[in-house]
Order: sequence, then structure tokens, then C-alpha cells
Amino acid sequence: MQASNTACLIFEAQIYFRYMSFTARENLRRTLEYRPHVRASYKALLGFTGLSLLLVMGFSFYYFSVARDPVMALAILGGGLLAPLILFLEAHFLARPLASTRVHVRADGITVERLGQNHDIHFSSLAGVKFSHIPYLGGWFKLIQQSGDAYRFTVVLERSEYILEAISAVRPGIVRSEDLLAYRRTAILSDHSWARVYAKTKNWPALVLKYFVLPILLSGATLAAMRANQMPINGAQVAKLFLLMLGLNFAVGMTISFALSELVLVMAGKERLEKDPSDVVRDLALEKKVSTIAHVGHWILAFAILAVALFRFI
Repeated sequence: MQASNTACLIFEAQIYFRYMSFTARENLRRTLEYRPHVRASYKALLGFTGLSLLLVMGFSFYYFSVARDPVMALAILGGGLLAPLILFLEAHFLARPLASTRVHVRADGITVERLGQNHDIHFSSLAGVKFSHIPYLGGWFKLIQQSGDAYRFTVVLERSEYILEAISAVRPGIVRSEDLLAYRRTAILSDHSWARVYAKTKNWPALVLKYFVLPILLSGATLAAMRANQMPINGAQVAKLFLLMLGLNFAVGMTISFALSELVLVMAGKERLEKDPSDVVRDLALEKKVSTIAHVGHWILAFAILAVALFRFI
């Protein structure tokens, strides 16, 4: 009986320190925006809309003026306009509202600035906060006002946990600590993951070397070995071999450099945040170590692919 009571006390203490030791920061003031790739998607969709429209008009003009086939021209014009229309609707109704959104966090509420209009949400008027998210992957939370109006914010909103901390500092009873901390960990680790992705894309020469030049080298080495063994080579074989190397190398890179690396870093970040919710800084030393191991592993597997190719074709 005494052992059972002791176990219960230990369990309650673990729950307390895991969820209740976090104190929301007060008087938070910050302007939040959706991440750069969301804002860039709006411009990209508009660009694809214009490009697809030019292609449709160009082919229609060709069949109408050059090929003298008005039926085909009208068919391309009628069916082809569907693609730019869909792209425009996605840009206007999905990407544009997010790309134009800015959330100004204050001590007593937030102001949502979207498409030239401002919506003030005072924390005193909130009836509740609803969460829906997949831990460490994504999700959203919804602020429900007493009037029945609701506003949803996703983890794609950079540092969206600021809103929840500001609410918790003023009205601690409206947001459960376990829900706040669970979402907060997901939001912070998601921000860290996107920051690493942005850093990798900025280093585009390394990406070109790894995902384009390396498959060319692998294909070239295999073709050279095939030629040395006087094996017949034609253009179709060269294209097939390059596409095979390109696909295999890409799969290896996505698995090691992104999926497995992010899994290791996210799990390490999860442990740090569970021990100390205020430890929100990225562990750059660990990131560098994991990145180095991933690079080495990628090259080792690339040469393993080469060895298999040589064994297969020679």
C-alpha cells in the first residue's frame, strides 16, 4: 500500500513538473506573419496562372492562324482555360489571405490584419480555445469568442505560440497547460525545421552538387565502365541510366538529409522542451553534427549505388 502511494506521488510530481512548471511570458508584443514559403506561393501561383494562360493562347493562335484548324483552336481554348482559372482561384482565395495576414500580439489581445482589414480580438471576450494538431508535424488552434465568431491559426504562422502564451498570461484558466505545452512544442519545433529547410535552400550550390552533379558522375562512371567492356550503348540507355541514378540519389537524399535528420533533431528538441519549456533556442552544434553525418552517409550510399550499377551492367 505504501509503495502504491509512493508511486502515485511520483507520477503526480512528474505531471506537475512536465506541465505546470511552465510560466507564460507576460506583456508579449510581436508581429507574426506566415512563413516565407506561404507568401512566395501566392506569387508563384500568379506566375503559373500567367504562364498557363500564355500557353493556352499561344497554342490556340497556332491552330487557328497557322494550322487552319478552328475546331482544335476552340477546343484548346475552351478546355485549356480551366487550368489558369483553377490556379487563379487558388491564388486569390487560398494563398492571398494567408500571404497578406499579419497578427499583432499585445498584452490584452491581438489584431489580425488581413486584406486591408483589421480584426481586434480581446482576450476578455474569448469563450474558449480549441486545438487540433499532430504532434511535431502540424496543426492549428482556434480562438472562439463569446459572440460565436472563431479565428483559426496554424503552425505555419511563424511563432504562433506567442498568441497562446499571451492568452495564458492574462486568462490562465482558459487554456489547459498540457494543451498549451503540446501545441507550443509542435509550433517551436516546426519553426526550427522550416528554418533548417530555408538554410539548406539558400545553400543552392551544395544542392546542385548533391542532387544533379552527383547523379551525372554516377551515370558517367557506369557508362565509362560499360564502354570499357565494349557493351553497346545508345541514347535510350543513357537517358534511362541517368534518370535511374537521379531518382535513387534523390530518394537517398530525402531519406537521410531530410527525413531521418529531422526525426533525430525533432526528437532531441522535444526532450529539451519537455525538460525546460523555456529552452527554445536551436541546438546548432547538434544540427551541425547531424548534418555532417547525413552528408557522409549520403556519399557512402551514392557510391554503394554505383557499385551495384557496375555489378549489374558489367
